[in-house]
Amino acid sequence: MRLSKFCADVEFSPAQGNKVIVKAQAGLSLTRLSGLAMRRGLSGLEFAYGIPGTLGGALAMNAGTREGEMKDIAVSVTVVTRDGAVKRLSGGECGFSYRSSGFADGDAIVECELALRRDDDARIRERMRKGWEARKASQPLDKPSAGSIFKNPAGNFAGRLIEAVGLKGYCVGGAMVSEKHANFIVNTGGASAGDVLAVIKEAERRVYETSGVRLEREIKLVGRFDE
Repeated sequence: MRLSKFCADVEFSPAQGNKVIVKAQAGLSLTRLSGLAMRRGLSGLEFAYGIPGTLGGALAMNAGTREGEMKDIAVSVTVVTRDGAVKRLSGGECGFSYRSSGFADGDAIVECELALRRDDDARIRERMRKGWEARKASQPLDKPSAGSIFKNPAGNFAGRLIEAVGLKGYCVGGAMVSEKHANFIVNTGGASAGDVLAVIKEAERRVYETSGVRLEREIKLVGRFDE
């Protein structure tokens, strides 16, 4: 489902001391939401600026960076189950973990409440700018990609392991392991989903054969694939 055209409203509640509850619908762009919060002097979403995708997707995968993740600010999440029931889950009931959540298969996230805190908008803007500059310097944002492909194994980095087996620049069709960051597979032109999956499998194979580490995918396959 694509919710961005009809499920993208946001409401900022009156401040309660230093805290403000933001009620936002799942189709809202994560970057847009972080910008709206910044302009109201609300901190907590700086880490999300520049992360592609919608709020619903960010909640489903507990998107984040070293500076924070969705579980840190999620107060509640409203979902519609496969059989049409509406359920409101507290943040603690969402099963958030590293780049993952515990939402049931088939649940559609439609809305959430986030807890932000008041701060000086200039300081918020500066933190967002620094995060964005760091992302631009280290990630291939000039080419289409699905973002980070693999979760970082405990005590290591997926990109480092993939680079160590010589896969930077490795191509299948139009899909290529980024020369800038090996945990990104970029579309150099005309890449199919099958091309991307073939590159993923090659990275998994080589890293396991070389280091014994089984890379865990951060992305999810949607549709039918011959694995």
